[in-house]
Amino acid sequence: MEISLTYYKAALAYLKEKQCGEAKAALWHPEIGYIDLIWGDYNPEKPNKGWGLKKIIEKHPEVVENLDEIIKSLKIDYKSSDSRKIRLCNETYYAVVSKEFCGNKKLWLLTAYEIEKAGDETSKLCGLPASTSNKPTPYQSI
Repeated sequence: MEISLTYYKAALAYLKEKQCGEAKAALWHPEIGYIDLIWGDYNPEKPNKGWGLKKIIEKHPEVVENLDEIIKSLKIDYKSSDSRKIRLCNETYYAVVSKEFCGNKKLWLLTAYEIEKAGDETSKLCGLPASTSNKPTPYQSI
């Protein structure tokens, strides 16, 4: 089942207003399922640190308004995903979904950004495999 566009927009508005907390199942990915959105933390004086929606808003604002559509369009990068994180990408965008929060199982968006604007080596990390549409994914059971 796909999450509605209006729920993401409402979750985004709520988290921006409160600047804390989380929105459960605010995002959806066809292979992973529902993904929580956590406000998180970001300090511009430490630009390579931080996590969650706060970091995305402050460091990667180009993806915020369409984040739900971006996440749905990305493919799992099986080569760089591991037991703690699921890395998603395409030619334009990159995102990381964490599989735990404070030691508890939880799928939540750690970061997302446009590769070109990030100015880093992300494009080299994105080794997409051949189509996985017929393969079961280990992430669905989380």
